[in-house]
Amino acid sequence: MKTLYVFAGNNGSGKSTYRSLMKNEIFSELDIDNDYIERILRSDNVLNPKKESGKRTISQVKDCMNRGMNFSFETTLSSKLSLRQIKEARSKGYYIIMYYLFLDGVELNIERVRLRHLKGGHSIPKDDIIRRNSRSVENLIAIKDEIDEIYIINNTGKNGVMVAKVIEGELAKLEGTVPSWLDWL
Repeated sequence: MKTLYVFAGNNGSGKSTYRSLMKNEIFSELDIDNDYIERILRSDNVLNPKKESGKRTISQVKDCMNRGMNFSFETTLSSKLSLRQIKEARSKGYYIIMYYLFLDGVELNIERVRLRHLKGGHSIPKDDIIRRNSRSVENLIAIKDEIDEIYIINNTGKNGVMVAKVIEGELAKLEGTVPSWLDWL
């Protein structure tokens, strides 16, 4: 079965780390990582690496879908592009699994991005992180019916805690402290 794995959540929520921990649990032929592509382009001194990495990421997603590959990508889920990509995958017969990571407060997202930047990682403007926080949740709710499995993980502590698991629209598991935006369950 063709499978798309989506690692979603606001900046600083731990998508990349979580995906690397899941590497042996998912059956992905290609893990599309826009941040990695941008880093490579920067090191190659490409003009406007952010824009070029976006183009390449979109192209890789389309290519994987056209070839029927199992693949994964990360998204803040704060733009319409990811929603369109998920809907397109659905229309092409993909089984879609999403790992949605969140933190207990946007201030923690901001702090984690700041710490990542201090260690040489990429930075994100504070206003973008704040704006993406609510948009991400809104888009999760908007796209939930297109996703076969959703694992909602509170990644505030040292180890993420799955607070909800939704399989084909049905709540299969709910534990821990559940944020108020999960009231759609």
